[in-house]
Amino acid sequence: DALPIWRMRVCPALVLLMLVFRKACSAGSCPSRCTCTALGAQAVKADCSFKDLEEVPALPHETKELYLQNNLLTSVLPGTFDGLQALTKINLSSNPWHCDCNILYLKT
Repeated sequence: DALPIWRMRVCPALVLLMLVFRKACSAGSCPSRCTCTALGAQAVKADCSFKDLEEVPALPHETKELYLQNNLLTSVLPGTFDGLQALTKINLSSNPWHCDCNILYLKT
């Protein structure tokens, strides 16, 4: 009872399609004004640069790299990045920061 040739070719294609669909669904938490790209199986690169953002959007928990440069960010609320445990790289340059004690959250 050998499988027909068409079944052997269709099944791997369906598996690949399901994996792509699963990846697209997990990237569904990407903010609408950002572009999220998979970095391996469990990590995401979120590019939110040059979007005229006035606040940091809600990001996927898997975000490893975050690009927020050249926006209109003036401050970041304490705790904004606390849920991003995989975050290893962030670019916040070229924003019109309002430097007062409220921004101390970003100081490491």
